[in-house]
Amino acid sequence: DYDFNISSQTGSCEGFCFLDSGNKIFVVDSSNIYQYNLASSYRVSGSTSYASKTKSGLADVTGVLVSEDGTQVYCCADDGDIYHYTMSTANDLSTASNAATGEQFHLPSYTSAAWKDMQYQKSGTELFLVDGSSYLYKYTLSTAYRIETASFVSRTSYTMGGTTEGFALEKDGSRFYAVGNHARLYGYSIGSGVNVPSGYHAAHTSAS
Repeated sequence: DYDFNISSQTGSCEGFCFLDSGNKIFVVDSSNIYQYNLASSYRVSGSTSYASKTKSGLADVTGVLVSEDGTQVYCCADDGDIYHYTMSTANDLSTASNAATGEQFHLPSYTSAAWKDMQYQKSGTELFLVDGSSYLYKYTLSTAYRIETASFVSRTSYTMGGTTEGFALEKDGSRFYAVGNHARLYGYSIGSGVNVPSGYHAAHTSAS
C-alpha cells in the first residue's frame, strides 16, 4: 500500500478516475481537474507524478469521468451542471477544450439536481447519476458519450443514511454500490440489469 500526497495541487479531492489503461489518473477538486501519471497501471506508488496539466475554471465539481476512447471528459457538479470537454489528444488534459455543446450542460427533466457522481454504461449509450437526496437517475444517449443527445428515462429512490458522495455500477447493471458522508458502504439491487423501472425502489442489502 502507498499514498501519494496531492495537497500541493488540491487541498480537497472530490473525485477521481483512471484512464489510459490505468496509466493516468484525473483528480478533481471543486474547481479544477488535475492529471497524474502512474509508472505501473492502477498502482499509486513513489513513481506517481503530477503531470503539470490542469483544467481550471469549473465550479462545485463533485465527480469526473472519461470516455473509453479517452477523448471526452465530463465533470458533474453540485449545482446541476455537467461540464464537457473534448481532448484533441486522447488522455491528455492539456489538449482539453470546450465541447461542441459548450462548456456547461444541463440534463433534461432535472436541470438543477445536486449531482454527486456519474457513470456510463453500455459503451456510453446510457448514463447514470446520483444526487445528494438518495436518487439514482438514468438517461439514454442516442449517440454514445454525446451528452446533448441524452433523454431522461427514470429516477429511482434508495435508502441511505447521510448524503451519497460516490457510486459504482456492476458491469451487468444488476447492482450498484454507494458511499457517503457516514463511513458506510451500501449495496443495492436494481432489478433486471440496467433497465431501472420508473419508481422502482432499490433494495438496501448491506450496511455495516
